[in-house]
Amino acid sequence: MPWYVGMTVKTSFRDECLRIYVQHQLRNVLQRNGTPWLHIAAKMTKGGKLAKHGGGRKSHPDIAEVEDQLIRLAYRRNAKLVNSRGLAFVKGHSIEGILNSPAYKPRKSASTLRQVFGLSS
Repeated sequence: MPWYVGMTVKTSFRDECLRIYVQHQLRNVLQRNGTPWLHIAAKMTKGGKLAKHGGGRKSHPDIAEVEDQLIRLAYRRNAKLVNSRGLAFVKGHSIEGILNSPAYKPRKSASTLRQVFGLSS
């Protein structure tokens, strides 16, 4: 179950994981949910090396977009996601069978829409 999605472009993975804010968020999750798993996805250069960090979100729009997508995916699995930057639209709208759908069985039209987008039925 995802609880937190974060990115770093200004500092190293190590420095990001040691930030007080991140530690506080993860400590809260740990107290409620047991064993944490940390997954790190790194941006690689064309030569297969780690891309250098530096700049901010605007310097790395690709990394920012990946984080936004992962936050949305995580929220679909866990509405209690700790960080919710960029979720105002997602939380405020619904599409039956796809986005913030009620728990009841979706209608046939919602099921076929899920199939069109390759989502599990």
